[in-house]
Amino acid sequence: MTSRYHSTTVATLLSLVPGPNVPARHLKNLGNFRDYKVKKDELKMYPVLCRELNVVAGLSGSGHIFKDIANWYQDPDVDHRPDLALYPTHPLAVAAYELGDSAVEKSQASPARKPFIARCAYQWMITAVEVKKEGGETGFGFKPKEPLLRTAEKSYTVRSQFATYAAEIMLRQHRTHLFMIFIAGWHARIFRWDRNGAIVSNPINLKTDAKLLFDFVYRLVRANKTVQGFDPTVSLATDAEINLLQNYTSQNKYLKGYKALMLENMKEYPLHKVECDEVLQFDGRRRTRASRKKSYLIGKHVAGGYAPVGRGTKGWVCYCIEDDTLAFLKEQWRANAVGVHPEIETYKRLREHNVHFVATVVAGGDVSSHRGVHKTISQRYFDKEGINLPERIQTRLVLKDVGRPLESYADSSELLLILGTAIKGHQEAWEQAGVLHRDISIGNILIDVKSTTERPLGFLNDWDLCKYKEELYTQAAPSQPGVSGTWAFGSALSLRFPRKPKELADDLESFIYVPLYCAFRYQLHDLSSGNYELMKKATQIERQKDNLENDELAETKHNFFYSEKRHSNGLYTGGRSKFKAIRSAEPPIDLAEPCSPLGNLLRRAFTLLRKHYKTVDMSYMKENYSATPPRHQRVGRRPKVPTPAADIAPDYLLEIFNLQAPRVNTGAFPSSPSSAPSSSSPGPSAPRPLDDHKAIMQLFAHAYYTDQGERIAAEPFRNDKLYDQFDGTCVIVPKPYNNSSRTSSKRKAGDADPNPRPKKTPSHGWQANFDGPSQQPQPEPEDEDEDGSSSESESDSDLDSISDSDSNDGAAPQS
Repeated sequence: MTSRYHSTTVATLLSLVPGPNVPARHLKNLGNFRDYKVKKDELKMYPVLCRELNVVAGLSGSGHIFKDIANWYQDPDVDHRPDLALYPTHPLAVAAYELGDSAVEKSQASPARKPFIARCAYQWMITAVEVKKEGGETGFGFKPKEPLLRTAEKSYTVRSQFATYAAEIMLRQHRTHLFMIFIAGWHARIFRWDRNGAIVSNPINLKTDAKLLFDFVYRLVRANKTVQGFDPTVSLATDAEINLLQNYTSQNKYLKGYKALMLENMKEYPLHKVECDEVLQFDGRRRTRASRKKSYLIGKHVAGGYAPVGRGTKGWVCYCIEDDTLAFLKEQWRANAVGVHPEIETYKRLREHNVHFVATVVAGGDVSSHRGVHKTISQRYFDKEGINLPERIQTRLVLKDVGRPLESYADSSELLLILGTAIKGHQEAWEQAGVLHRDISIGNILIDVKSTTERPLGFLNDWDLCKYKEELYTQAAPSQPGVSGTWAFGSALSLRFPRKPKELADDLESFIYVPLYCAFRYQLHDLSSGNYELMKKATQIERQKDNLENDELAETKHNFFYSEKRHSNGLYTGGRSKFKAIRSAEPPIDLAEPCSPLGNLLRRAFTLLRKHYKTVDMSYMKENYSATPPRHQRVGRRPKVPTPAADIAPDYLLEIFNLQAPRVNTGAFPSSPSSAPSSSSPGPSAPRPLDDHKAIMQLFAHAYYTDQGERIAAEPFRNDKLYDQFDGTCVIVPKPYNNSSRTSSKRKAGDADPNPRPKKTPSHGWQANFDGPSQQPQPEPEDEDEDGSSSESESDSDLDSISDSDSNDGAAPQS
C-alpha cells in the first residue's frame, strides 16, 4: 500500500503502547548479540532473536513466549507464515502451536532452533515478526535517509507477503488493531495496523539502540488485550456456552452443516461470544418493550477477504444463545463519511417500506466498549501527508435469515428463479423504499436455506454500498470515483468511466453478468474442457487437470470479468470485452444448449444491452466521466434428476413480476422505454430499456419461453449444472514493475492507492456441508504502477460504434 504506510518516530509508536519501559537493572542482561549472524542465513538469526525477546517477555511475568514458526505451516492450504510469533500460554493456544516432543526431536532444525520451534497458529498470535538477513530484499528502507518504501522489483513481493500476514491475523482473530515487527539484519521497524493503514516506526539500530525494541516488546507483553489490539467486546466461549450450541438441533440440512462448520473447526477457529444490541421492530406507533443485548457464538467465518485495510467485512453463521437459533452476523469497518449509510439504517428503511426478498435485521449497531465507539486512528497520521482518508467505525449486523451461496444452485432453471426473486427485491427497494443497491454480484445474492426445494428463494444481501434515490441524479461525480461495487460484475459504462455516478441501469446490467458468470463456471459451453458425459464422470484430480490446461477459458474469463487498467491518478478502467460483447449483441460464450432458459436469457440479454447502449451519449461520457482528463457438441443424455423448481419457476416469476406469459408467435422480448433521469447523457434522457425494472423482469420471466412464445419443457435441462470449471485454472498475474497493466484478478494485499478501485472480488468461502464451492478468501490488490499504460486500452471505436445507427436494431452484424 504505497499510500497506506506512514513513517513516524519510534517514540510515537511507543506512545500507542502505554506503560513502563524495561527496568534499568535488567538492561545489562539484554542485547547479547554475539552469535547474531546477519549476513549468511536467516535461519541462524531466529534462535538468537527468540532468546533475546523471550528474556524481555519473561521480565513481564505475562507468560507470553516468542516462537520460531518459519518452517511449520498452519495447514496445507495456508502455507504463508511469518518467521517468529508471540503466543500466549493459554491451554488452547499451546495445543494449537506446540509441535510435541516427538516432532521436535525428529525435526531437521538445528540444535539452536529446536528449543523455540513451533507451528504457525494465526488464531493465537499476539504479534508476528518477519526476519530478513542483511543485504537481502526487505521491501522497506532501513538505511539512513532511505525512503520507507523501496522501489526494487522484489520489494513489492516482500511487502505483499508481510501485509498478507497482517490480513490473515485480522481475518482469523477479532481485532481493532495489530502490532507487528520487521527485522532486517541489524535494524528493525515496528508497525501498527488498523483498517486505514499502517503506522511505521523509523528504523531501530539493534547495535546501538536495541533498548527501543526491547521497551516496545516489554510494554506489549505487559499490556492488556485491548491495548494489544484485541476486540474487548469479544470473549472466548465458555464450556457451558459451547454445550448450548452442541445441543442445538435442526431438521434443515444446511443449518446442520453450519453447526458442524462451527464445532468441527474449533481448534483453528475457537468459538467466541459477541454481544449485540437487539433491534426492535415497530408496531407503527411505539416499541412494545425495551431493547436488550443478545449473545451470539461465532466460529469459522463463511465470508472474508485477505486485505489488512478497507472495510474488512467478515461474516459468520452464528448461534443465538437466548433464542436457540442460527442467524448470520456481519462485521465491518464502515467509512464515517457523508453519503455513507450505516447498513443497519438501510435495513430499517427497507423494512419500513415492506420490501421483500431482503434479509431481516434483528440486532447490531456501531461497536463500543469502555473506551467509546471503536474507530481507526491511522488516518490522523496520513492527514499530515495530505492524504484524506475517512475515519472508519466498527459495526455489526445480525440478520435473521441464513443463506447459502448462489453457486450452490441445482440447475440453470433454479438459478433463474433465484435471480428473479432477487430482482424483485431490488425493484421493491428502488420503487418503494428509494434505495439503490449498487453492488449486484454473485456474492450478494443468497439462497434462503429455509426455502423449500420446490420453490427455492433468493434474497439480496449486503446493502452497505447503497445510495438513496434522493441522493442520485445530481450529475455530480462520486466523492471516491471508482470505489463502488464488485469489479467483475460492474456495468461496461461504470468500468470504462469510473467518475460516472452509479444509476439504476448499472445495477440491472449487473444482474445479467451474474448468470453469465455462473454459465462460464458451471454450465456446458464451447470453452468447456470436454463433453457432458466425460465431465460428469471425471474425478476431482482429472477436473483440476483439465481446468489447469484450459487456457482459453481462463483467458476469456479473465478478460471479460477482471481485466483492468490503472491510470496515474490511481483510477482504474476496464470493461473492454463487455463493450465488444454488447456491440455484437453476442455473449462471450455459446452454451451447449442455446435454446435452454439460460441460453435464451443470455442471448436476449445482450440484444437488450445493445439496444440500451445505443441510447448512451458516448461523447458526453468521455467529456465528463473519463478516468483521465460453435465448435462444441454435447455427447450423451443427461440423467434425469427431479428439480421441482424447474416446473414452477416460470409461473412464480410471472406472478411476483405481475407479468403475462408472452403470446404465441409474437415474440417474448418487448422493449421498455423509460424517461427516468440518467447520468449517461445531458439534458432530458432518451427512452432506455434499463431505466426501470420492466425489461429485466421480462428478460428473466420470459427466458422459459421460445422466441415464438411457446413454453419450454423443463425436463431436458434438469441437472445441467457441471462442476466448477474455474477450480484450478491458471491465474494471469503480470510482473509488478513493468509497463503493462495490472491484469490480475488475484493480487497480493501489499500496496494500494489512496483511492483504489473497488477491492471486492467474488467470495466463495461458505464452506458448510452442501454442494457448493470451497475457496480461500482472495488477496486484495497492490497497485504501484504510475504510468497507467496498459494492454487493456479502451479504443474509442469500441465505444462509438455502439452508438452508430444500425438497421438491425440490436441484432448481431452479418458477416
